[in-house]
Amino acid sequence: MVILTVQQIAELCYNKFRDLPKTGKPTNSQWTVLAGIVQYDRRSQTSKVVSLATGTKCIGRSRLCKNGFVLNDSHAEVLARRGFLRYLYHELLEAATRNQQDKEDAIFSWDPESGCFVLNKHLDFHFLSTQTPCGDACIQEEADESLPKRQRLCQDEHEDASEAGLPLISSNAVYTGAKLINRNDMSLDDMLQTPMALCAH
Repeated sequence: MVILTVQQIAELCYNKFRDLPKTGKPTNSQWTVLAGIVQYDRRSQTSKVVSLATGTKCIGRSRLCKNGFVLNDSHAEVLARRGFLRYLYHELLEAATRNQQDKEDAIFSWDPESGCFVLNKHLDFHFLSTQTPCGDACIQEEADESLPKRQRLCQDEHEDASEAGLPLISSNAVYTGAKLINRNDMSLDDMLQTPMALCAH
């Protein structure tokens, strides 16, 4: 059975990022995270990117909207998941309204036994992120004296520091909300964190 490698999944996402127009992309001087979801069809051995996003920000507490009119979390992995859900909802609607003879490339099919649509078994979905998601997935022990202590330069009563746009870093580490990125040598960054690096890969 042929399966996608991690390198192939990364190349698909990087190539899709490069193909997108410049409008809305981070500038070459900005640090960012790229996340994407790739669909792989084992039957035809074809693959495509179905969702792609960049981002590292959350809005501050004072701007949260209980009615859902404001996007609270703009981290790349969260946006990629939202885009993937939109893709699934679209495909479900297509499956429900498509004629039987047009269902060759559908990702959902009707299962009369369960009385609902099911995802076709020959499909796989792969998630890529150029950094571990914020939270428990990226917690590190700071017993190593070489790691700098977190310095909060701004802590407003109603805004978090990331919203204020002030650095929470030393010269060798980057905090993106709850995440520590130790970058003593960015030239050794295999996952290519800046748009310039992503496009040059």
